[in-house]
Amino acid sequence: MPQALRLCARSVLVAFRARYAVEGRERLPLGAAIIAARHYHHALDGAVLTAALHRRVHIVVGLDWVHGAPLRAAMEVLCRAAQWPVVLRPQGMQSSGSACAYDASERVRYLRHARTQAIDLLVRHELVAVFPEGFPNIDPSATPKRGHDFLPFDRGFVSLALAAGRHLGTPVPIVPAGLAYRSGPTGWDVALRLGDPVFCLTRRDAARTAARVEAAVRVSSS
Repeated sequence: MPQALRLCARSVLVAFRARYAVEGRERLPLGAAIIAARHYHHALDGAVLTAALHRRVHIVVGLDWVHGAPLRAAMEVLCRAAQWPVVLRPQGMQSSGSACAYDASERVRYLRHARTQAIDLLVRHELVAVFPEGFPNIDPSATPKRGHDFLPFDRGFVSLALAAGRHLGTPVPIVPAGLAYRSGPTGWDVALRLGDPVFCLTRRDAARTAARVEAAVRVSSS
């Protein structure tokens, strides 16, 4: 599956005529870690993370944009195979309206399952990637972002790190990941920049940790 995911990621990069460069790959820990990344492009962000890193990446994805039962079934099969936790964003479901393949009553159940799955992956010393902004700048569906804006980071990724750290008996590193995009006549040039790992030791430090990670992601995305 990891090799198949990389092949799919490279196909996406080719389809969008995107090239990438990576900085700070040596900062990525060997064990459990969370990558907190900027969300700029709906398809290319995940493709770059999957293709550029030497480890398998489990990406937390939102499927609230999905319309129709057949597409929902297909996307869920793919996410289960890739072991990608699925969430339903409240604002995304509102934007999709009645065409959304999911009901609002399912949101909490999916969130709980995604949280449990992400923690289990971290306890197994896997790599989990999250987009704390929730929405990309470039998206075929509705997005609240405009231009190159950032949205405030949701602190859920810090909660995941703390929960997994309690199971492991050691803090889980959070790696800030900036994504800088430049479009040109021949396609996209994407720079993935990994920062120094950040650790959160107690719940009291959650807000400070999230702000520190967000600041690092903003700087490295410029």
